[in-house]
Amino acid sequence: MLRKLLIAPLALLSLGLQAQTPSDAEVQAREAIVAAFVQWLAATNAGDLEAQTHFYPERMDAFYLWRDASREAVFEEKRRVFSRALAIDIRTEAPQIVVSPTADKARMYFRKAYRIRGEQLDREGEVLQELLWAKAPDGWKIVSERDLLVLD
Repeated sequence: MLRKLLIAPLALLSLGLQAQTPSDAEVQAREAIVAAFVQWLAATNAGDLEAQTHFYPERMDAFYLWRDASREAVFEEKRRVFSRALAIDIRTEAPQIVVSPTADKARMYFRKAYRIRGEQLDREGEVLQELLWAKAPDGWKIVSERDLLVLD
């Protein structure tokens, strides 16, 4: 039942997108966002905070339960978690992406399974995650990162 509830809204988004042919700008935005997502995920799995900083603006609308979060606070939290981790394994399904008509913002949904292991750290689970992206002069930035639903 839960799976049906999750799939229905995403399917409706997909149907709405298929009804219109995306503009060249939307197609290019989608390609750039997917490339940024792949790089962001690789940096996350490598525990490479330096590489991750490229994907975050100075302020984020949301970072999990925080609102109006500074990049400094976000990376303080990431440093705390990553410094205790011996192994990080984050896997995702292919994301669903809704690009704005102006092709300067996008909403991305994906299923994420994560496992973070360390001496005093043991986190694992599965969530439906949402990333909101905004186009900046130096590339696409994640302006909101949050879990929509805990699946496991």
